[in-house]
Amino acid sequence: MPALLLSLLTSAVAAGPSLDVTPWNSTTDRLLLYTLGKTGSTSLELAFGCLTGRSRLPFVRNIAADGIWRDDQYLALETPPRGFKTHVASVAQRMVEMVRPQDTNLWMIIPVRDTLARAMSDFFETLDTQYVGPAVRNWSLAQIMSRYKTLEPHMVGRSIIDTLQQVLGERVDWLPRFDPSSHDLWAVRGTLRLLIVRAEDSTHWPSIVERRMGVKIRLPSAANSGEDKWYGELYQAFKSGYVSEVETVRRALKSTDMRLLYTEDETNRFAASALHLR
Repeated sequence: MPALLLSLLTSAVAAGPSLDVTPWNSTTDRLLLYTLGKTGSTSLELAFGCLTGRSRLPFVRNIAADGIWRDDQYLALETPPRGFKTHVASVAQRMVEMVRPQDTNLWMIIPVRDTLARAMSDFFETLDTQYVGPAVRNWSLAQIMSRYKTLEPHMVGRSIIDTLQQVLGERVDWLPRFDPSSHDLWAVRGTLRLLIVRAEDSTHWPSIVERRMGVKIRLPSAANSGEDKWYGELYQAFKSGYVSEVETVRRALKSTDMRLLYTEDETNRFAASALHLR
């Protein structure tokens, strides 16, 4: 083998995955983990913390009228952390508005999930604080199912892609289609690096991040899982017995995230599971 060719091949192997952009720069780049929640994002929140010198990414809850950012402990922040997680479109929008004019790379990581499963998990996450109240701990399984039956149609239609025009301040018709072979949707637009991954592909997340960002991460197992919460046994019983309405499932399958990020075979499986069809 010619010496020059051997040298080139050796260099390519040593460099690791081939990147189509400059890899993550821990000194200058910004990171935004944007999600609707219950998508496996807590695992990414923990895994990405080391990229910004923290044990985990902080969660930014809102921005007050005076421009002060509030984290999950409601502590006041004069400026946003260099990397953080949020569920709120207006918070993500403000980060984009601040960073993009600075010629600084902004890595926006968006984990998504089957909307039927995500909605149910989200319902249980705040069962005793938002959707029912503390008295829920005395409720029967049938009462909880009845409550969710009224809420589910309104919860399954949410799609994070529908918020991106607001967040990015522009139309998003330039977004490519999800690539099943690479298990991601990847787009580069100026200094924006946008990566959408699916919870169903979480075993591939480390390799996806290494391929796109040029960094290695280690995912903790099942971080913030509903099975580990106070309602764990109740949640398992609920999932085993609850059957969604056909019209609710149809509504879920029409959502933007489900249409653009999942194949027909995948959404058919999600529907069959929600309807308890075997």
